[in-house]
Amino acid sequence: MSSRSDELRDAIVELARAKAPPGQAVNLLNIGPTLVTKMNFDQDEVVNTLYAMQEGGLIRLLEGNRIIVVARGPDNPRVGVSAQNFGTQAQA
Repeated sequence: MSSRSDELRDAIVELARAKAPPGQAVNLLNIGPTLVTKMNFDQDEVVNTLYAMQEGGLIRLLEGNRIIVVARGPDNPRVGVSAQNFGTQAQA
């Protein structure tokens, strides 16, 4: 993943965790506008990164434009892979 992809991945996790506690679904409509209008990512980048994050086990994509962050991190130490190791985990 490029550094821009890493930045986008980290932003998605951070925004999702700010909207809901670990293990609870977040509507992408609550974080998408920030990613596109305030952080200047385009929609294709966001979609591609979401699919890569799901493939790597960092998130689950749900019906209704929602995601759940399933990665281990400071707020959720027991589940999944860490966000910092996502890029290496996805390639392993």
